[in-house]
Amino acid sequence: MEPCLNLYKKFTSNHPELIPEVILFDGNGILHPRGLGLASHFGVLTDVCTIGVAKNLYQMGDIIRDDVHLSKIDSLTEPGAHFFIENLELNEVLGAVSNRPYFHINILPERPSPRVVTKILE
Repeated sequence: MEPCLNLYKKFTSNHPELIPEVILFDGNGILHPRGLGLASHFGVLTDVCTIGVAKNLYQMGDIIRDDVHLSKIDSLTEPGAHFFIENLELNEVLGAVSNRPYFHINILPERPSPRVVTKILE
């Protein structure tokens, strides 16, 4: 975490006019076994909106990378096609899966800080 924070502090102190509104991280945000991955942790420490864009799914609780999950991924053939990853016990959306780079990000204002993006819509 410290290298990310140091880079952010250096960048924003040298270019205060370029403070980012959103930062994308190669990692899991709230979709992490501890509920606070790299993206979320950075957002908490800096009060910047962050999005974890993971390449691999963590297996935890109800979330299992099994044949059902893999078949859902294989069914994503249209641009913008996606499905949500949900915590069924708490009835909440943790993230979304899309195999296309074309998506619209919907930031949910009712989420507490860090302002975490929890939905990806076509």
